[in-house]
Amino acid sequence: MKTLVRAGAIGLSLACAAAAPAALAQSAPVAQDAASRPALFNLSAYGEVQAAPDMAAINLGVNTEAPTAAAALQANAAQMTKVIAALRKA
Repeated sequence: MKTLVRAGAIGLSLACAAAAPAALAQSAPVAQDAASRPALFNLSAYGEVQAAPDMAAINLGVNTEAPTAAAALQANAAQMTKVIAALRKA
């Protein structure tokens, strides 16, 4: 087993050593080319939208206290009816 692991490690080392010069040769021209060109980025945009609003979201709430839940529910319903009526008049 030790011999197999050593052979695998040696093979991996040789593969990396053989691939290193090719990898270095590819990256050098890219670095020189990028250094010789100036960095340039232009962006221009304009937009305009006109539309009438077609929806509104409103959250309303009332809070009442009563001795029982049923009594509180009735009081809340009565107050909310008044709030909605006032908004419709406005």
